[in-house]
This record gives sequence, structure tokens and C-alpha cells, in this order.
Amino acid sequence: FFAASLVGALPFYLIGNMTGIDSWFESMSGFTTTGFSLMDVTTSPRNLVFLRALLQWLGGMGFVVITVSLLIVSGRSAVTFLKDGVEEQVFPRIKTHVRAVLATYSILTALGVVMLTVAGLSPFNAVCYTFSGISTGGFAAHPGSVGDLPRVAALPVAIIMIMGATPLIIYYRSWRTGRGVRGAITALLRDRQLIALGIALAVLTVVFGAGISAFGGVGLLNGLFTAASAQTTTGYYTVDPAALPPGALVIAVLSMFIGGSMGSTAGGVKLFRLTELLKGLNQFIISQLYPKELVLPGTP
Repeated sequence: FFAASLVGALPFYLIGNMTGIDSWFESMSGFTTTGFSLMDVTTSPRNLVFLRALLQWLGGMGFVVITVSLLIVSGRSAVTFLKDGVEEQVFPRIKTHVRAVLATYSILTALGVVMLTVAGLSPFNAVCYTFSGISTGGFAAHPGSVGDLPRVAALPVAIIMIMGATPLIIYYRSWRTGRGVRGAITALLRDRQLIALGIALAVLTVVFGAGISAFGGVGLLNGLFTAASAQTTTGYYTVDPAALPPGALVIAVLSMFIGGSMGSTAGGVKLFRLTELLKGLNQFIISQLYPKELVLPGTP
């Protein structure tokens, strides 16, 4: 990341007339898919706007590939974790595994570009918002983020963010174990992390979208978009965050702190760790209700 950020800073410094430290900051924010920005998109050339999105796309892909590769080479326990307890080894070699992840990431990117193009966006905007959306980075090509796009584009962008926050390896595994498209979707929806992600999005959509002034009351579509953007740690918005009440901002920050799924491009502590924490807490509470001599399944 350090070396890549230095190389990526050169165009911002040479073309964007940004200072050295600002250029490095912009580049590092892109490669790490953080999304903080110092660049004024209204006065910057389009090639730099595209470059920012490309850096995030590369950063999201690199994060996934590196993470999956390290998990695989670390031993059987990591492979078992990736397969969610399934004994059959999905990928016999690291190269095959990484190749599948790269192919999945590219297919999802192409699908996102198509969806936004159908929604009426120009090819430039479709590519930029897909690159930053699938990587859950959040660099926008307009100062008003997705709020400056046609309203019909909000739902496709939300879907793209959710696709990026889903473990990429699950797409391949679901297609491999499922029977056809319907079977793959069924297998996909059975994943524990995706169930947690769906519950979180549903709750947050109600919180942000319902007519509760303390938490926004921004309407169903804006509520869904805000929920997806926060939970996936992307940072896109259709409603100016400065206009949201403090209660909504606190909920959004907590949601971003939790983040998306393990093996995805999303940040945060990850839903997998949260579900494991709740599972362990539940086992601890149950163990206190029985004699110490009793051995319960799933406990040491």
C-alpha cells in the first residue's frame, strides 16, 4: 500500500496541481478504499476523477486477493473458515482460488456498469460510480455524491455497494454448489454473514427511512440507500449527511464501525466477528444456567 500510494500520488501532483502531501493523501485514500478526499471534483480534469475511482477499484481487488491468499496459506483452519464448515475443499490451489476471486470481482464490476448505464448514466459516470461502489470506497464524481445523479440510479448504486460487501468467494461457491441460477441464489442466501447483513439493512432502512425525526425520516429509498452506504462502509449519500440529525449520524457511524462481511471489500470489524461474539455470549449465558459438570455442545 505504501509503495502503490507513492506512485499513485504522481498524477495528482503533476496534473491536479495538488501539494505533495495532499496528493499522497488522495492516493492512499484510494488504494485503501477509505474515501477521504481533498480533491475538488468540480475543477479537476476528468482523467483524475476517473483515476481516483480506478485506484479504489484496484485497492478493493488487491485487499480481497491478498486477504484470501493469506488465509489459504495459513492452514486448514482458514480454509475451513472460508468454506463455512464444509469439509470438501473448494480450491485445491491458491492460484485457482485467487483467479476465481478476480473473475468474480470483474464480473460484478461489469454487471454494475451495465445497471448504471441502463439507469441513464453516461459511460464515464457508470464506470466511476461502479468502481468506487463495488470496492466500497465512496469516491464520487460529483460534489453531491449520488444525490447529483438521476434518482433512478440510487437503487442500482445501493445494489452495487451490497454486492461489494458480500464475501466474493461466496458467489463462486454458491454457483458451484447450487443447481443453476435459482440454486445458486438459494445457496447464497443461506450464508450466515449475508443473513446478518440483510437483517442489518432492513433495520437501518426502517430507522433512517421512517418518519422519526430523531433518526432522519428521509423516506424509504433514501433510507435504504443510507443504510446500504453505512453498513457497507462506502460513504455515498443521496441526502447531505450534514442535514441528518445527530441520532442518525451516531447510528450511521456505529453501522460503519461494524461494516460488511469477511472476504469482501467492505471495512469495519466485520459482521462475522459480531455474529461470533453474539454466539459466544449466548453460549456463556447458557453455560451459567447449568451445573459446571455438564458439558454443552460447542463449549470447551
